Amino acid sequence: MSAQERRPRRPKPSAADRGDEADWQRLHPLTPLLKGGGLIAALGTLAVINFEDWPDVIDAGAAVGWHWVALAAAGLVALVLTWTVVWWRRAYFHITDSALEWASGVVFRARRTIRLDRVEAVDTVRPPISRLLGLVKLKIESAGGSGSSVELAYLKVSDAARWRHQILARAALAKQEAAAAPAPAAGAAQPGATLPGADSVAAAAPATPATPEPPAGGPPTTLPGAAQPDADSVDTAAPATPGPPAGGPPATLPGAAQPGADSVATAAPATPEPPAGGPPTRGSSSGGRVPPKSVETQVGELLGDCDSAAPELFAVPTRRVLMSLAVALSTWAFAIWALAGVALAIWGPPGSAAAALPALLGFGGYLRGRLISDFGFSAKQTERGLTLSHGLTTRVSQTIAPGRVLAVELNQGPIWRHFGWWHAEMSVAGYGNEDSDKQSVLAPIADADTLRRAVWAVAPALAQSGAWELVTSAMNGSGPTPGFTGQPERSRLFDPLAWRRKAFAATDEVLILRGGWLNRTVRFVYHGRVQAIALHQGPWDRRRGLALVQLHLPDGPVAATISHLDQADALALVNKQSDRLNAAMRATLAARDQAPPAEPQAT
Repeated sequence: MSAQERRPRRPKPSAADRGDEADWQRLHPLTPLLKGGGLIAALGTLAVINFEDWPDVIDAGAAVGWHWVALAAAGLVALVLTWTVVWWRRAYFHITDSALEWASGVVFRARRTIRLDRVEAVDTVRPPISRLLGLVKLKIESAGGSGSSVELAYLKVSDAARWRHQILARAALAKQEAAAAPAPAAGAAQPGATLPGADSVAAAAPATPATPEPPAGGPPTTLPGAAQPDADSVDTAAPATPGPPAGGPPATLPGAAQPGADSVATAAPATPEPPAGGPPTRGSSSGGRVPPKSVETQVGELLGDCDSAAPELFAVPTRRVLMSLAVALSTWAFAIWALAGVALAIWGPPGSAAAALPALLGFGGYLRGRLISDFGFSAKQTERGLTLSHGLTTRVSQTIAPGRVLAVELNQGPIWRHFGWWHAEMSVAGYGNEDSDKQSVLAPIADADTLRRAVWAVAPALAQSGAWELVTSAMNGSGPTPGFTGQPERSRLFDPLAWRRKAFAATDEVLILRGGWLNRTVRFVYHGRVQAIALHQGPWDRRRGLALVQLHLPDGPVAATISHLDQADALALVNKQSDRLNAAMRATLAARDQAPPAEPQAT
């Protein structure tokens, strides 16, 4: 085969391929060292765990020659570092006004595009080594479930802060543009189409009011348009725009900005009319775009330094974290096993102390994880949502945007009951269980005041009159309680200890479930977040006239199941919950269609 017939190598993407506005960036030059070092450490850990007969390994190394062993190890380290360097050289990202693009891969090239109007949060993670080097990694979360995030690791702290602010600012502008987008042409969309999103329902599109004809000689009036809602937000339709004067420039759409996952709920500023013959501005009917520099000037105006300026909502003291570890059952078990291991090492046969090593590693790892994740836990209520910061060695800062919390669960063990502490977790839209950085802990160790602040921050419906009284009753009550429907006494055969605790109550927006006997649990589920409702009745339940109701939610730590209810109460709950779900969806759509436009702000 001649050289001309050979398949040419794919060249590196040029500036023309990347786009005129694309400013492609690389990660920090120390990224290969951090990623390669982590991979080498993981391989070493696996080798230590898997090799059980180390004397034989040492004898084999002596027989082969330790210089050859060292040479093989050095070759492996060089291979890993070379691989990470090549990966780093082929990893790029850039941010435009509408999307974030990420390209990477050595053997298999991958390129991902995330629309900025779908960005939910931009979290920061700082492992211990990267903190020493002044580096940080960004995790960009987008609506679309688990696996929809992009990780930029690693960046300088200053660069990470700058890119984070740019992503959030441009995401806010992209949501504003989506809210003020013109309506589709006639025949492009039919009434009655199902709106996209995890919680959307089929609804008929409202009739578009007739648009008055502009004066003679003037251009046509811009048609209003309503942005389609995504999984966690519903946008407001843009108001109709009156026709411009004869011969004047096209009118702009003063669309109201909608509060997204990380955007600031502000009205889009009114765009002044350009001079005759001047270039079009963003949002004008001519479809022009402003230069990228105008986006940078609005970063502080749209976002500001919310994380540092916002007051602290609550913080978990270090003393409370250490006390919770001291009274934990796992700590007692660790101490007992450690004493047993020492006793076996002194008085037992040789090698018997190694039997306690796996249990010690398990208990010790759990306690270490608790200390690392709960240390320095604090929360701030910003305009982008609830910002949680925690971690001892690895410092994590994550933002939970409004509307992303699906359900909340409170837990209290028998020992914590004496101190009045609760552990609060939440199910967050888009957070799966495969990523350890996506922690769903709302408050690791909360007293009554901290718990109230934390729950009201993510579930403001519980702050209404009468709702928090139901929550307090669910936390401490048992047996027949006003407002709650519990299990009948004939269910004692299936739940001999917890049947008096299991009950449910409902408000206009949330369903409250209580349960547990030794470990008390309280769950709150938003009616509009329930995806499906199921009623189960097995053979033994049918004989006792009982049934189980299950509320299906997206993946998360909170499970909403009510077991062994009276079958009449279970059927009534299913019917009422279906009505509440439909009412919540209708109220959401009505608010979108009838909400008045926000007053434009003069610039």
